[in-house]
Amino acid sequence: MTQSELSSRIDSARTGCMEVLSHPPLQRVWDKLAGSDRLRRAADLVARATALRHPQPEAITRFRAEFGTDNPLPESVLAQALLLAASLDALSRLPEQPVSMAVKGLFLDEIAFFVAPPENWRAHFTFSDARFCEMGRIATLQRFPAGQYHWEIAAFSRSWLLRVNGLWRAWTQAFLPMRGFGPLFELHLNDRRKNRIVLLESETRLSCYRAARSLELQPDMRGIMTMSWLYAAETAAVTPHLAWMRRFFIDAGAVIVDLGDAPADSGFMVGSAERRKQYEEGSYRPKVSCVLWPRSRVLRWAQSHPELDT
Repeated sequence: MTQSELSSRIDSARTGCMEVLSHPPLQRVWDKLAGSDRLRRAADLVARATALRHPQPEAITRFRAEFGTDNPLPESVLAQALLLAASLDALSRLPEQPVSMAVKGLFLDEIAFFVAPPENWRAHFTFSDARFCEMGRIATLQRFPAGQYHWEIAAFSRSWLLRVNGLWRAWTQAFLPMRGFGPLFELHLNDRRKNRIVLLESETRLSCYRAARSLELQPDMRGIMTMSWLYAAETAAVTPHLAWMRRFFIDAGAVIVDLGDAPADSGFMVGSAERRKQYEEGSYRPKVSCVLWPRSRVLRWAQSHPELDT
């Protein structure tokens, strides 16, 4: 995508947001924001809402109260309107973001989703919903889409050091090459990915390449991190078709450290009768496995895969 094409797509996205905001009842929110700083106000409200999902932030409660009790505003309407107004603010800042052009294109795809979400997704437009939190963090440029994965800026918490199995190995092979604990790109699975039922190695490679090219534009970032029971050696043994998830990162130069047993409600018993059976029998106890991928190795891996530059 060229700069000219990016500008054209931003204009189209801006038009789409404004068209929806001009329709009642969303227009009530747009009118209530008012003023020259309405977009920043909306972005601030969404940022507060997505940082503190439970309970609903006071700023949201106060803003909703401005609509009165005679004709109250449904929460889903308020959530979508604020999301679109925050997106308008993000669109004005998108060209200057130090991320790859591919990521900017995916960001614009996200805005198109916010403008016209499918009916079965509208139930997620509430401030307490985890999926809305993810959307809101995208709209406020705190979360970036890369395909099968998204990323946010994070760090490896020093409090986790006490849980690391093999601390010396982690220190010498990960933290020393990274020259610290952060900031890092932390990868998260995209809940709205195209292939919702399965995880594909080809899509992981694409996501990591897009993240790597964005990492290259941000010199302060020390690498990439992600953690899940999906990367545990125990999971690879019980579910061989997922073994590539651990192998991919190791082959690309990452270090994987374990941070203790994964909680029973972390998702590993969903979608696999075999994992559930072995867990109940006591023969499967997956770890929370943390992938630590130092910057130099991320960039070296990306440079060796120019075929992913699509």
